[in-house]
Amino acid sequence: MSTPPSSSPPSFKSCPLKATAKDQTPAPPRPPLPLSPALTSSPGDDALSEPQRVSVPGLIRILKHIKGRGSWKHPSPEWARYRVSVAEYYELLRRIDEDNSVKDWFEDKVRYDYSSIDEEFVLRMGNTALHECLGYNVFQRINAKLDLLKAEHPAELGTILAGVLFGANISIPLKPSVDSDSDSSLDELNPEADPFTSRQPPKQESSHHKCPDSRTPDGLFKYEAAQYPSMVFEVSYSQKREHLPQIADDYFSGTRGSIRAVVNLDVDYTPPQKGRVGNPPAKKASVSVWRLKEFPEYRETTLEQEHVYRTKSGSLRPGILSLPLTDFVPQKVLKTFPEATRILAANTTVDLSHAELYEDLNKALEWHEQTILDNGIKEDEGKPIRKRKRDSEEREERKAARIDNADKTFNGTP
Repeated sequence: MSTPPSSSPPSFKSCPLKATAKDQTPAPPRPPLPLSPALTSSPGDDALSEPQRVSVPGLIRILKHIKGRGSWKHPSPEWARYRVSVAEYYELLRRIDEDNSVKDWFEDKVRYDYSSIDEEFVLRMGNTALHECLGYNVFQRINAKLDLLKAEHPAELGTILAGVLFGANISIPLKPSVDSDSDSSLDELNPEADPFTSRQPPKQESSHHKCPDSRTPDGLFKYEAAQYPSMVFEVSYSQKREHLPQIADDYFSGTRGSIRAVVNLDVDYTPPQKGRVGNPPAKKASVSVWRLKEFPEYRETTLEQEHVYRTKSGSLRPGILSLPLTDFVPQKVLKTFPEATRILAANTTVDLSHAELYEDLNKALEWHEQTILDNGIKEDEGKPIRKRKRDSEEREERKAARIDNADKTFNGTP
């Protein structure tokens, strides 16, 4: 068998082959999922510990308000949680489908998640330029490293990596998170099973409905022939961070393990203010990777890696985040390729240095702060710009002209 060349480029490194099933020792009882990292405070955190109860007409009004103004009053608009039953969720979709004033906009612009087990509808409409730019910068960097791998190993990796596609803000339909039979058997193995893996799916009200669950990650990598992505990315802040264990668990269980890794880019962020008085702004930034850990009888969501690459003081902390190349290609696809390709893929990682992540974050911060502080370079204003009339304004003017002409004719005025 061939082995990876020893002179591999510095941006990629070799990793040992994974142990096979026969190498595994009996697993201990499933440990509880790790606690979420401490949250930075933000307005409304205490008030939003539970989803808000809102009616279907209330949700429609919220959506129309967002469509008209681009935002709405909510303490956490990037992660607004509402308690919505399965029946209410179907009713919401039906009403949106029948309302032409919001239908196209909802399907094209609205980012949301829905969990039938938790009866929770989450609007993800408040991402800042910071989070959007950070995600974009990191995704571009990963794509560049994949392109470099294709160029350096065209024979072994060129074909297989050509099938790896990137997408952003694409909704992923999920299957019911658990079925009651398999869940009961796992709870017998471990009576102290974590509540994330022992949530019961709701009974469907009618057999013709598919499971309504879905999530919309900030980014994903998917193989062209695969039903599901193999890796998803979330960019988080205080409200979303609290729910990351559950989010990762839903991705894994809802795709039956087709998603192999959930990568979270986390930023503690305090918006800049001129003449700030008080505590200095938060500056900590980290990246974490969630995976399914294999046990003889089951698999469980586990926080595998967590890297702090920017400290609370804003300093760079050296290190490397390694993503195995096998995270980008489904195992069923990988098995169809020659042995040399399989060996190289199993021993290759895409590495993101903390310095690269630090640079990507600083660029995103610069973009964001130029926007909200209005201190970026601007063109001279020049001549006034005459705004075009909207179609509705033109229609009203034509209508007024017709009425005026009709009045003149009725009164005998030339």
